[in-house]
Amino acid sequence: MFKLDSSVSEGCNTTGRYAINSDSMQYKSIKAAVMSAYHGGSDVLVKANDVCTVISNSYDVYGVRIGDMPF
Repeated sequence: MFKLDSSVSEGCNTTGRYAINSDSMQYKSIKAAVMSAYHGGSDVLVKANDVCTVISNSYDVYGVRIGDMPF
């Protein structure tokens, strides 16, 4: 689970956070990308579904884009 500076609360996402299931195939790569962006000061664009099934108050993430990297 993580939150961006630009995160807003809306819908079921009452905390402005994003979550990804640790059992998903993308978990390790998304976690590594977000951590690297944080340490490098890069912008992060989150692709998330407007549902909160992983954690009831955080949108479910299915992808991230770091900096100018194409999605």
